Amino acid sequence: AMRQCVRRDADVDALTASLTGGLKPTTALLGLRGMGGVGKTMLAAAVLSKGSVRKHYRDGILWLPVGLHGHKRLPLLLRQAADDLHSQMVSRFGARDPADRSLDEAGLAAWIAKKVGHRRVLCVLDDVWEPEVTQAFLPSRLQLLVTTRQATVAETAGGDVMDVDTVDAATARRMLALA
Repeated sequence: AMRQCVRRDADVDALTASLTGGLKPTTALLGLRGMGGVGKTMLAAAVLSKGSVRKHYRDGILWLPVGLHGHKRLPLLLRQAADDLHSQMVSRFGARDPADRSLDEAGLAAWIAKKVGHRRVLCVLDDVWEPEVTQAFLPSRLQLLVTTRQATVAETAGGDVMDVDTVDAATARRMLALA
C-alpha cells in the first residue's frame, strides 16, 4: 500500500527529526493532528518505514489502532501494548515474564514502564479521540506518537503537536498523476 501513496516528503522529514532528535528515555509525546482523511496514519506509517527511525527505536515499535470511544477500552489497549511489548522482548532479549492477566490499567502501565526501563520503544496510538487514552499511556515510559483529529488529545498531556494539513500543490499534482 505504501508504494501506491504519494509521500509528503517535508512532513516525513520533520516527523522523523522530531522522533529521532534526542528524545529523553522518559515518556515523550508527539501528536499528529489534522482533519479526517488528511493522511496522519499514512504519515506515521511512512516514518516508521524509515531506517533511521527503526534504528532509533530498535528496542521496539508498537502500533495500536484506537478509534472512537477508546477510553472505554483502555484496559484492552494497555493489555495489547503489554502483550505486544512482551512478544518483541521475548524475540530480542529472551524475556519470559508476561504481564499478569489480573493487572488493572495502572498495573499494566507500571509493568510496561518496568519492561521499557531505559530502552527506546515507540508506541503509535492511531486515531485517538479522547485525551484519557493518551493520559493512560503516559506512565508507561513508551515514546508516544498519537494520531488524532482532536486538538486536546496531545495538548492536555503536555505533548508537542504537529499539524498535518492538506497537501501542497506539487504533492497534489503528483497524487493526481497517479490517479
